[in-house]
Amino acid sequence: MWKKATGPDKISPLAIKDNKCFIVPILVFLINLVIETSVFPDCLKTSRVTPIFNKGDKKSPNNYRPISFLSTAVKIEEKILSNQIIIFLESNSILTDCQFGFRKGRNTTSAINLLMEQLYKNFNQTSQKLLTLLITIF
Repeated sequence: MWKKATGPDKISPLAIKDNKCFIVPILVFLINLVIETSVFPDCLKTSRVTPIFNKGDKKSPNNYRPISFLSTAVKIEEKILSNQIIIFLESNSILTDCQFGFRKGRNTTSAINLLMEQLYKNFNQTSQKLLTLLITIF
């Protein structure tokens, strides 16, 4: 997370890291305010968008993709809030075991493995023929 890119506030991640003793109390206050009020300030919803060249003709706008840079403080706040939400969801068993996206230790490979286990189990338990078509799109 400590790369050089800055958001619209032009404050580098290194500046926040080097001054964390002053900045942490402010961030704690802001994060607690967001949680208590359930409102994320509009002024923090901005980003700096930069076009990044992919390939082809550099004069064609279609050959560029946008990259958005958020302020470092917003990225820190987002990470903390995300962790708190995930802890709440998992500790209260709100997420199903079939939820693989955005969960630690789970990925598309885990989802495919579960699917294959269930297909294999069902195939062995029934005398019916099972037709499985897996299409991978690249």
